[in-house]
Amino acid sequence: MTLVDENCSKDHSERRLTNQAEIAALKAELHADWQFTDDETAIIRKFKFKNFKKALECANLAGEMSETQGHHPDISFGWGYCHILYKTHSENGLTRRDFICAAKLDQIMMA
Repeated sequence: MTLVDENCSKDHSERRLTNQAEIAALKAELHADWQFTDDETAIIRKFKFKNFKKALECANLAGEMSETQGHHPDISFGWGYCHILYKTHSENGLTRRDFICAAKLDQIMMA
């Protein structure tokens, strides 16, 4: 089963990931544009577009998908860009839920 096949149900632990090999394996399932934040407590993908409308569409798609998963990103967007950041705030770091939502967003943006 891949990350995109999973759901962020309450069945998934919100346990903060600390095993670097596990984190690296999860990140390897994502698009190469996902990066760790400087403090390595979140993952972020920076999308670039040629206009505001596409950036808004990206923000809306990310918001809608995340709402269905019950796990919400920080989203910032404007003319030509949309930045999506996943972090489990209650754990002050990364959980499997962050990677699941990132993978689902990758799938949506490739469609």
